[in-house]
Amino acid sequence: MNNMSHKVAAALLLSGVCAQASALDLGNYNGTQFSVGGYIKGQGVFSNPDDGDSRFDGTARQSRINFATARSVEGHSLKGLIEGDFYGGNASGTTYDWRLRHAYIKVDDLTIGQTWSGQFLGKMANDIIDFAAADRGTLAYGNPRMTLVHYELGGARFSFQDPIYDDADMPDMVFNYRYTAASGNVLGALLSVREIENDEVAAGIALAGKLMLGRDDIRFNAHYGEGLAAFTGIGSDVSAEDSIDQFGFNLAYRHLWSDKLRSSVQYTQTEVDDASDTEYQSVHANLIYNLIPELEFGIEWRKYELTPDAAYNGQQIELMAKYSF
Repeated sequence: MNNMSHKVAAALLLSGVCAQASALDLGNYNGTQFSVGGYIKGQGVFSNPDDGDSRFDGTARQSRINFATARSVEGHSLKGLIEGDFYGGNASGTTYDWRLRHAYIKVDDLTIGQTWSGQFLGKMANDIIDFAAADRGTLAYGNPRMTLVHYELGGARFSFQDPIYDDADMPDMVFNYRYTAASGNVLGALLSVREIENDEVAAGIALAGKLMLGRDDIRFNAHYGEGLAAFTGIGSDVSAEDSIDQFGFNLAYRHLWSDKLRSSVQYTQTEVDDASDTEYQSVHANLIYNLIPELEFGIEWRKYELTPDAAYNGQQIELMAKYSF
């Protein structure tokens, strides 16, 4: 068996290994409901399989667990959640320390603490396996968990966030509105305002939506403006003290082959108006099978291209198994 065959065999073996865990409702104590949840995921990623610089990586560090509470107090709904995964540690991935993902309390429509940014919540999520880069080029990629306060009012959400620019005199702010029709079609709009590294106040807008096609659907995201590179992970917001704007879009189609088998294809493109005319493109295609509702197996192919910087260029094939509880 050649080297590539050994690596693919290892990936297939890893994709079928899934630790045993069971859902657990911890019950009610003094009027508070306690529960735990999360998932355990094993994945194998084969990078650049078509050239001589190929590499295989296997890990389960994406696995996560959360602890939640819920109760009603004097007519108010009070919820709390803390969640982490194992993406702490060093950059080389040789240590897998616990990393805090979420830690927040929610009183009725007010959320306080660390959770998704307003930019992240304004994006229409797609059914993509890629954990590291599925959202690169969209507003859901960079620094997604730094919110101070969310307030929800009907379909509107106001977010005041820990600023990405350390010397900012104001919080990063987001206004997002999303409408969901009885048919399942969705349309959302977003306004992002933040102080950037040249001390200017920058603004950007975004649209997101989902169009139902029977059981299938088409999902899209688009953004334009300044101060958005901090969220897309493509380009920068300031160059030689000048603010930089960018435009990007993301389009995905999901098809249900059966009640247990589904697949998605996704295309992302982002263009940055900088001196280098930075441009990013990615393509994803996958197939996901649910053996039982809580246990799924999947395979995904993806390709990335960033010009003029080739740091993200390449192809990957991922095989995974995920047990949600």
